[in-house]
Amino acid sequence: TMLNCSITAKSPSYKSDNKAKGDISCILGVGGSYDNKIDGKEVKSNFNAMMVLSFSYNVYVKCANAMLGENNTEFNNEIADCGTEIINIIVGNSKTALNKMGYFPSMSIPSIVNGKNHTLSYPNNSDIILIPIESSLVDFYIELCYNEA
Repeated sequence: TMLNCSITAKSPSYKSDNKAKGDISCILGVGGSYDNKIDGKEVKSNFNAMMVLSFSYNVYVKCANAMLGENNTEFNNEIADCGTEIINIIVGNSKTALNKMGYFPSMSIPSIVNGKNHTLSYPNNSDIILIPIESSLVDFYIELCYNEA
């Protein structure tokens, strides 16, 4: 709703490298505990996860302009935090659903990495899921990874 458009998640796939899909990556680390019953048995563990929103420079500027009602033509310091706001909203809104499933996440402060062909550091021993996102405004990628600590 912040971007005034609907989005559609396309088919996810496994990602096998650490190269970012876009020029700008908004990164949020999440750690926490899992406490639930599975088949009547109490299951407790800790987890590490990471979510990345990856945009081309042009797409990021379009998103920032839609959020702020501005007409920026290039990535700059004034719009650099827009991506961290988007990722905070996504993960923050999912906390209630995660709590109902027995996950109790604690979010880190999001960060942004930018530059063509930059790489990302994922938690060790985690599979990375790549989800292309399409919308009437922009297309971008979500990367998710998770492992039990």
